[in-house]
Amino acid sequence: MFNEATFNFLDELAANNDRTWFEANKSRYESVVRGPALDFIEAMEPALKSFAPSFRAEPHKVGGSLTVC
Repeated sequence: MFNEATFNFLDELAANNDRTWFEANKSRYESVVRGPALDFIEAMEPALKSFAPSFRAEPHKVGGSLTVC
């Protein structure tokens, strides 16, 4: 899931927070940030159901994450 590459990307993003840099590094974002985040959401679904059944873990790029039912 999240690893050193994730945090390296986020550090670089903080130092280069502009559209040009992000567009040039978008594929890195997809592979080291968004992908692991969606995997984390999916992995948390069983635990989430056990203590917060009104929440859903939806690992989708758009319209997902945690949604109140």
